[in-house]
Amino acid sequence: MANMCNNILTLLGDKEELERFNEEYKNIITSFINNEEKIGEEEYKYEFITNWNPPKELVRKLTKKYPNIEFSLNYYVDNEIKGGEFAMINGELICNVEIDTYKEFREFLIVYFGFSYDFKCRECGTYLELEDFESYMNPEEYSRAKCVSCLSEDIYELSSGKNVDGAYLKSLGRLL
Repeated sequence: MANMCNNILTLLGDKEELERFNEEYKNIITSFINNEEKIGEEEYKYEFITNWNPPKELVRKLTKKYPNIEFSLNYYVDNEIKGGEFAMINGELICNVEIDTYKEFREFLIVYFGFSYDFKCRECGTYLELEDFESYMNPEEYSRAKCVSCLSEDIYELSSGKNVDGAYLKSLGRLL
């Protein structure tokens, strides 16, 4: 089974050209668009899923056909530390950022996809969720909670600022 690539395509540009794009591609894009949002007269946002990778080649072709629209594609792949931003206007690449480190990936998901996390490592700044701790903690020994990125034990809860250890995580009632 293919890993799903979650995409947000933002179109920014000339109102008439955006309307022409929507008229020409409305029937095609609605077949795979999860969410469409008109942000203003000169900006549209589409959320959709593709298999394995973002549709960068499609964006390249569209920017040549619609030279007055900036196409900005933010994406991440499920079950991988893979994401980034790809933007073009008039066939010219203006941004190509690949994110492949754990810390950058978590921050990217918060900023561009609205993810939220419960914890953060003071040492390296990685955002963490409870499932990160469950993957390595021995149910009989809840003495330590470690960052999955740098293995530091200096973890805190974002909502309260309280230091987190294994006993605290167990007290939340969400660990075995």
